[in-house]
Amino acid sequence: MALQLADRVQQTGTANTTVSFNLSGSVSGYQSFSSAITTGNTTYYAASDGTNWEVGVGTLTSSSLLTRTTIISSSNSGSAVSTFGSSINIFVTQPAENTVVSSNNPGTTGTVLTSNGTGVAPSWAAVVNSFSAGSTGLTPSTASTGAVTLAGTLAVGSGGTGAATLAANNVLLGNGTSALQVVAPGTSGNLLTSNGTTWSSTAPPASGASLSNDTSTATNLYPIFAAATSGTPTTIYTSNAKYLYKPSTGDLSASQVIASNGLVLNNATVSTSYTVATGNNAMSVGPMTVASGQSVTVSSGQRWVIL
Repeated sequence: MALQLADRVQQTGTANTTVSFNLSGSVSGYQSFSSAITTGNTTYYAASDGTNWEVGVGTLTSSSLLTRTTIISSSNSGSAVSTFGSSINIFVTQPAENTVVSSNNPGTTGTVLTSNGTGVAPSWAAVVNSFSAGSTGLTPSTASTGAVTLAGTLAVGSGGTGAATLAANNVLLGNGTSALQVVAPGTSGNLLTSNGTTWSSTAPPASGASLSNDTSTATNLYPIFAAATSGTPTTIYTSNAKYLYKPSTGDLSASQVIASNGLVLNNATVSTSYTVATGNNAMSVGPMTVASGQSVTVSSGQRWVIL
């Protein structure tokens, strides 16, 4: 169903109480409703018997029946007229209430014309601001790459209360509770993360992918374990620095080593030269072989015990 208007449409007819009009006669110089309005569509109509009158929205139910869908105004105080005479003229019109005339009804600066629903006159309403220009104005420009840059500031919010300012290079994000939130970009390479309520710019977690190939780092690092293939994975917190890995030497340090099945294994061959540093002792289960060209150096005062 759509609203449809046409020029010089008029017929004579009769009224069915307050429900509809029978369109039975023609008027010289005018076209019939069915020739100008598609059946099933609505149109603005006026009806008069010379004394009683009515203006409204009608639905052309069939080629000879106009249903009185909505009454806009009438001689019956705005209600459907039930006292029409036996001969009525019904014609397509443009109701004054639904006409925008700029010289008579321009509205207020900054307002917009708003629909109030079928059969109800539109009205001027204040704009609900999602974006409004800041004091320095908002000047969009297009760079050669097609990127859009904004000069000036942008107030975010309605009515200015609690409005944030979108400064240069800031980003605008929804935060799940209110419509928009301004977030600064932060340091290059940072990530935008959400805690379910607000957004923030944070550094990404340190990458562990390169640690297995990094043999030059001389400081202790926190090892990262591969994903579990079964069972329930558990996060290991390393802030107490009790489990460390040194890529440059391959050393893995822990407060203690517990062998749940009772076995601690060592290779029977020392294949890489090694120095037992001061403050440390070493033990191996022998017999042991030191590979050709390799050596084991034990610092003064320390021990290497072979069992």
